[in-house]
Amino acid sequence: EKGKYISPNPKRLSMLMASSLNVSVDRGTGFMSISTETSEPDIMVELISSASKETDNLLKERFFVTAEDTLEFYYQKLLTSRSPEHREALAKLISAEDQKLMLASKIGNFVAEPLTTPSVSLYPASPKSTLVLALGFVLGIFFGAAIVFLRQAMKTPRVN
Repeated sequence: EKGKYISPNPKRLSMLMASSLNVSVDRGTGFMSISTETSEPDIMVELISSASKETDNLLKERFFVTAEDTLEFYYQKLLTSRSPEHREALAKLISAEDQKLMLASKIGNFVAEPLTTPSVSLYPASPKSTLVLALGFVLGIFFGAAIVFLRQAMKTPRVN
């Protein structure tokens, strides 16, 4: 029975991703692998690609906001600082934060770089057509024989 249509929204998208995507991390290398089993592979390839790009962009934007706030804080402290050692320490912090911002502002991936693009497997996990065909053949013979035996048993009169 079909339920009432609910238009796409972030909550439904996150529920779909949680239920259909398998995420695993190799602790030795730190590589993350995202996989899925679906009857609509093209949609899932696009979903995985878009999700990784958008997540990277979101984290990059958040980094810029916090880095700019940190720089503003350091500049304010530098203006009120009177000790040369304190001013020198603040200048080093400002320099380090500027370097981070320059690295983050380069074009490309920020947090994670995809090693490969999402793709559809050449060997789908299911359905296994040879197994389904063999099972269908065996079960067809079994049920066919059972029906023949039942009909024969009902037709044949009993002799006393």
